[in-house]
Amino acid sequence: LYSNIRILGVFISQADATLVLATYGTIASEFNDLQNGSWLISSYMLAMCTAQPLYGKLSDIFERKNMLQVSYGLFALGSLLCGFGQSILQLVVARSIQGLGGAGMVCLVSIIITDLIPLREVATYRSYVNIIQTMGRSSGGAIRGFLAQAIGWRWALSVQSPLTLVAMGLMTVGPNIDNKQNRSQEGDDAPQSTLTQSLRHVDFAGALFMSISVLSLLLILDVGVAGNAIGGLLTGRAIKNTGRYKLATILAPVSSCFCFVLLLSFWNGKTPIWQSLLVFFGGFGTGIAHSAIFVAIAAGVDEEHMAIASSGIYLSTSVGAVTGISAASAVMQAVLRPTLEKSLISVVPNAQAVVEKALSDIKYVQKLEGLAHELVVDAYLQSFRGMFILCIILSFLCFLAGFFLREKRLS
Repeated sequence: LYSNIRILGVFISQADATLVLATYGTIASEFNDLQNGSWLISSYMLAMCTAQPLYGKLSDIFERKNMLQVSYGLFALGSLLCGFGQSILQLVVARSIQGLGGAGMVCLVSIIITDLIPLREVATYRSYVNIIQTMGRSSGGAIRGFLAQAIGWRWALSVQSPLTLVAMGLMTVGPNIDNKQNRSQEGDDAPQSTLTQSLRHVDFAGALFMSISVLSLLLILDVGVAGNAIGGLLTGRAIKNTGRYKLATILAPVSSCFCFVLLLSFWNGKTPIWQSLLVFFGGFGTGIAHSAIFVAIAAGVDEEHMAIASSGIYLSTSVGAVTGISAASAVMQAVLRPTLEKSLISVVPNAQAVVEKALSDIKYVQKLEGLAHELVVDAYLQSFRGMFILCIILSFLCFLAGFFLREKRLS
């Protein structure tokens, strides 16, 4: 029962990351502040990135169960405040509180897995968590879109609060989840210490500096579902049977690189349905990487540092997601504008106005007709090719990192 409760928290937090994608334009338009609507998404991700490094150490000191309840409480509070927001600023603050809670709801589950499960089987259980994360991310937009149409966006934002509070209440009456380090300690160590003594173990200055550094970096950068699940499951099974994980860390970027090479070759604006399945290989590589790298980290660090290392994995994942989206967007914009200007300047009247509208409103592009529509669509396709090339380069760098990884055979 309590494992299902923790998994429910993972699903809710991951779904929320994409839920707002379906409605942020509607919400921002209601406040006549569409230009700042993207902050409803960014604030959640930024808060997750700043909080994830802290949960590992704090759960070492204050125990897993207590910190998991704190994360549930923060997420429920943020969800409730979203329903009462009267401006974009208030909603951004509420979304940030949600993100602080969502960070713990995800990373603490993986930390608990390493506490309770033999290392050789960690990848298998981690792949199950990855499936739940993938289901949450893929279904979040559809769920929120339906709720927003049926009951309004305020209720759609706040409906997660009672679910999270129920999970929090059930966790309260459930068994303790002590980490291995605390279970092996005796005397007056952390589990029996006072709050003041426990707080002395927290490097607040270092934690604050790290959070500010990550937040500053992301603020600067901010201006294949099935394959993911299958890759995670197969990798978990392979690691459990062989006790080896290095090959998986090499195959992951190879699969992703293969995906982007195929997209670069076949996606040319007249894409049949079967070619849309090519993204499977990208998700497959991501699923492999999530399982294999988690085991590699678990095998390479001491037991007392496992919680911090697990938090670091989630921090890297979140920072990578934000920076990857920002980098891809930057490449797209760098290619798109000059391509549009070069294509339209001598062909379409008022070419500069068409370029500006094509860059700011996708509905305008859809309404274009004739040669102008063809040229604009082709320019967008060229910008996508730039993003695919960037992904190929990054996949190659990941391949090099996996190739030089030192493997420790699992017992």
